[in-house]
Amino acid sequence: MYFEGWENNYNTFWAWEYLNTTYVVPGSSTSTKSFTLNSYSHTFYDANRTCSVTYKGILYTKTVLGWVPANSTQYADFIAAK
Repeated sequence: MYFEGWENNYNTFWAWEYLNTTYVVPGSSTSTKSFTLNSYSHTFYDANRTCSVTYKGILYTKTVLGWVPANSTQYADFIAAK
């Protein structure tokens, strides 16, 4: 996953100002799993110290029958820091 945002130092803590962009690197996979991103949403919490991103897409799992697709939701938290 790739994440780019703008943060600011408020003298006592770092906090997110906004999310620039985020995506899942196309073609990234392991030998048994692959994720294709369809959409994402984000929420700032903890006084904007944390940006929580929800990624929705298709998770492909390799089985003995081949690659099996399934709707999937993945989560990642990004902490503002120097």
